[in-house]
Amino acid sequence: MSETPTTAAPLPTGAMKSPSHSAPSRAAVAPRRLLRVENLHVSFRTDGAPVQAVRGITYDIAPGETLAIVGESGSGKTVGSRAMIGLLPGTATVEGSAALDGEELIGLKGEAIRRVRGDRIAMIFQEPSTALDPVRTVGWQIEEALRVHHPRMSHKEAHARAVELMDLVGIPEPHIRVRSYPHQLSGGQKQRVMIAMAISCDPEVIIADEPTTALDVTVQAQILDLLRDLRDRLGTAIILITHNMGVVADLADRVAVMYRGEIVEQGTAADIFARPRHRYTRHLLAAVPHLGRPRPASMETPAPPVGGKPVMVVEELGVDFPGRLGAKPVHAVDGVSLTVNEHEIVALVGESGSGKTTLGRATVGLAPISRGRVSVLDADVAKVKGKALRDFRQRVGFVFQDPAASLNPRMSVGACVSEPMRVHGEGTEAERHERVRRLLDAVELPGAYAERYPHELSGGQRQRVSLARALVMSPDFVVADEPTSALDVSVQAKVLEVFVRLQHEMGFACLFITHDLAVVDLLADRIAVMRSGRLVELGDREQVLRQPKEQYTRDLIAAVPVPDPAEQAQKRALRQAN
Repeated sequence: MSETPTTAAPLPTGAMKSPSHSAPSRAAVAPRRLLRVENLHVSFRTDGAPVQAVRGITYDIAPGETLAIVGESGSGKTVGSRAMIGLLPGTATVEGSAALDGEELIGLKGEAIRRVRGDRIAMIFQEPSTALDPVRTVGWQIEEALRVHHPRMSHKEAHARAVELMDLVGIPEPHIRVRSYPHQLSGGQKQRVMIAMAISCDPEVIIADEPTTALDVTVQAQILDLLRDLRDRLGTAIILITHNMGVVADLADRVAVMYRGEIVEQGTAADIFARPRHRYTRHLLAAVPHLGRPRPASMETPAPPVGGKPVMVVEELGVDFPGRLGAKPVHAVDGVSLTVNEHEIVALVGESGSGKTTLGRATVGLAPISRGRVSVLDADVAKVKGKALRDFRQRVGFVFQDPAASLNPRMSVGACVSEPMRVHGEGTEAERHERVRRLLDAVELPGAYAERYPHELSGGQRQRVSLARALVMSPDFVVADEPTSALDVSVQAKVLEVFVRLQHEMGFACLFITHDLAVVDLLADRIAVMRSGRLVELGDREQVLRQPKEQYTRDLIAAVPVPDPAEQAQKRALRQAN
């Protein structure tokens, strides 16, 4: 499941720097079906009855075409695509057909499937923290994919290509970052490394599983342009698995909508958005958050009291990380001052790598404080120790960006959620069980999921477990790091409603870290904008989103995709013209 993706022959150096003017038009793409999936079924053996994850799906895709597969978390989107290339656990049973240019993939084993997977199909994995090797530099891992398929390529050539690819996907200072380990990169930067590995060669098919989930809107636009260029110039087919309908509108030619393991509707992107036929499709589109639209009545809550007591106070905060091999230290956070008051939600936005997560972690003692002061719940975070630290952690919650890496794989979901209660000696076993049940229900997970393990859940389901765990102690202060990034739009809308309701009922203050400005528009009281470790704009929601003072903030807002193919095409043309 966490196998490092390897791909086919590398593109010539510099090949993807700019679109080729001699490339054939989209209309000239050959009409042949490159990949045909027919009546595909996937089930998993469990201690009880088998779980039917995919139920007889059928679709095809042509060279140079992008097919978006959308649907709720757990609908079978990722499982169906992994089944084609043999990336399911031994408990899976796969039936049906998946033919790549006439070659049947279902049933291939060993070297036969590795050859297809490596030479003809690449996959961008949803959770880079689990797909990247933690003890190897990211440059080494990109180079490995090149050397495996091209043993005659020298180390120097592979290294130069890795640096070029990292630059291509927007990683700053690629000649330095190529020597970084995964834990030294932000979530968005790790996602870009995964994309670099997938496009390091020229596969016939790219399976892009939530390729922009952890990316801010500006880098997301760059990555979509990159995938579009790859598709148009080389005729690469793209299977786009996503819950972001703005991304679908921007990139997809056709859309397949999945619900409970079945494809319930297929059509062109224009038809699906303008004339959805299935009730579930209409439900999905109605749940998409739109920047600038009024808040729904279900999310309207009283404004926080004016002059409320500060819960979190950050004063001239600096967080530095040492450079490698004598290089200068990295100033991840540089001179930031910020306050979160009681009952208030402050959104922290900015590009990937801007220091948002580092600041959030520093507020609860999970990142070193190099300079300045952080006070949370009247405690000096840098000085709190012993029993005081234990009491402090009982009053704060943290929703981690990557639930696959933050949940213990050896513990059941129920045990993961209730663990803070056990650690702090809260409640009886029956009370803990009831608390877990109610929280799972609040985040739209059946109570029976308490008996499952994290690897048995989809990425979105794991994110909901992480949210439940953060709230299990009824904290006074919560840091939510991309808590809805892995959720499909319908569940995201429900979880945001639940989050706002619980925040109102429990009264906790929240630092909400995200790159999704439409989500910010739904729930934030104030917005802080970060860039390169510094705070560049701070104000109430209406001022920052409607009348931003900084050009950087205006650029972020302009890059937000909209769920309308025609409008998105106009926005893309305007952005490219500028």
